[in-house]
Amino acid sequence: MMRINCRLQWHTILFSASLLLVLLACDFSDNETDNGCLPDVDTENIDVQVQIVRTDSTLFACRSKEEVARWLEQYPDFAERYFLRSRWPSDSLLVEELYRLIDTPSLDSVYQEVQAAYGDMQWLKKEFEEAFKRVKYHFPGFTPPVIYTFFTGYGSGATVTRTPDLMVSGDMAVIGMEFFMGPEYRFQPPYPLYIARRYHRGSIVPFVLQMLAPRFIDEDPEDKSMLADMIFYGKAFYFVKNMLPCLPDSTLFGYTEKQVLTLQANEQAIWRHYIDQNVLYETSHLVKKDYVDPAPFCYPIGKECPGEVGRWTGYLIVRRYHERHPELSLKQVLAEKDAKKILRESKYKGNYYTTD
Repeated sequence: MMRINCRLQWHTILFSASLLLVLLACDFSDNETDNGCLPDVDTENIDVQVQIVRTDSTLFACRSKEEVARWLEQYPDFAERYFLRSRWPSDSLLVEELYRLIDTPSLDSVYQEVQAAYGDMQWLKKEFEEAFKRVKYHFPGFTPPVIYTFFTGYGSGATVTRTPDLMVSGDMAVIGMEFFMGPEYRFQPPYPLYIARRYHRGSIVPFVLQMLAPRFIDEDPEDKSMLADMIFYGKAFYFVKNMLPCLPDSTLFGYTEKQVLTLQANEQAIWRHYIDQNVLYETSHLVKKDYVDPAPFCYPIGKECPGEVGRWTGYLIVRRYHERHPELSLKQVLAEKDAKKILRESKYKGNYYTTD
């Protein structure tokens, strides 16, 4: 478990009219490892085959609508799930849209830059292999999805697909490559800044794992409390962290490094807010969304507190619960449906990074 030895520097941050939080300058030390990693598992004897299908390059190699039509026939499952092919009035309309995508000069230049940045994709294949080996270690029946790469022109072909950046469906994962070019690239995903900055090459595998996580998580469908939501998302983050043990928290949660430090330093005050405002067992979505839904900041706490803070807290609760129950496997932790039990037996009181 990671602890923080804090030297108080009284920089005050007004998170809300009723909550004055103290930002601490902290020295981090980790009782588990020296680098903030979770303990890893031995996957040397686990065999995982990762297949990457370059539908982007094969589509852009087409030189006519007739070739695009043949391309469409080459990937029937991909076309159905990603383009919802059967819902189009005719294949000719879909072919027309796809041809427009590859026949736009301005998009072609971006496509070429994306291709140069990604190279032969062996680095991505290796990252997926390492992560999927860990998934198979914990869940032996796991079969990796086939990874398809595609280029949408940042959703300019919105009529072609409604999920241009990333889709995971059944045994298939589709990556909109241009979305993950990183913050230094001349074009950015058409999302608010707090969302767009999460998209970079290092977030591809975590994003896919995040979308796979619900397959391995059990929950009580009758529990509509905010705590249940927090624990569900916390389990998903904990799943990703176990598959990528050294993944930085900034990438795991989609925060800046400054936001991560601010949350860690003000962990107890945030927990007091939950208790004082009596929101842990709130069931109204209008209340819950302020803490667990994507947002630039957590409105009830204040502008210095990043959005989705409830998910971050949920992760700490789940992680602490597993630390207090080392006899449990990851599969057993994710299978525990009782959110109240997880909180109770974690003994979490806003004290993961700071002591009471």
